[in-house]
Amino acid sequence: MYSISNAVIRPMEHGEIGCAQEWAISEGWNPGPCDSFVFETADPGSLLTLELRGNLAGAISAVRFSPRFGHLGFFVVAPSYRRSAHAWHLLQAGFERLGDRTIG
Repeated sequence: MYSISNAVIRPMEHGEIGCAQEWAISEGWNPGPCDSFVFETADPGSLLTLELRGNLAGAISAVRFSPRFGHLGFFVVAPSYRRSAHAWHLLQAGFERLGDRTIG
């Protein structure tokens, strides 16, 4: 868990992915309906969420596929929090989770 002013970045809990998928769909993305299951199976805790004042405000996937390779994606933030320091910290938390892996 990673904490910044009024916000917490933490692993997503079961059932929270729906909110992030709705944001992605509203932006014209086509998230795979099983992607979150695959990511969580490959690397539990790979889906991170930004929680601000008790509400979901963003999500990112940071999947460690091996000691040398990871994948960063599904970076979506609620419209009202885009271009904020909170969005930046969420992105950085994804990078930190992957460490020195090659990132795809």
